[in-house]
Amino acid sequence: MRAGLLRHEVELEREVETIAASGAVVKTWQVYASRRAELRESTADEFLNSTIEGTSQKAVFVIRWTDGVQVGDRLLHAGKAWQIVGLVEIGVKRGLELRVVAA
Repeated sequence: MRAGLLRHEVELEREVETIAASGAVVKTWQVYASRRAELRESTADEFLNSTIEGTSQKAVFVIRWTDGVQVGDRLLHAGKAWQIVGLVEIGVKRGLELRVVAA
C-alpha cells in the first residue's frame, strides 16, 4: 500500500444506542476513527457480477489496518455515507479493503 494513493479522508462510524430522558432508545452514528484512504470505484464487471442486490452505487476503499472495523459500520467520505458490506484483510494487519454501498 503506497502512501501517495491514500488521498481521501474518511471517517468510520458505528451505530450506537442511547436512552433519551424520556426513556426512548435513540440510535445515532458515532465516529470511532479517521483515516486516509484510496478510493477504487467498482468496474463494470464487478458491478454486473456483484452479489449485492439492487442498483445502489458501490465502491472499495483501502485503508491502513484499523482494529475493530465491522460489517454494518459506516464510512463517511466527502459528505456521503457508505455502508460497509465486506472486509478483506491486506497482509497481516497491514491494511483493510472496505467494500461499501451508498447508504
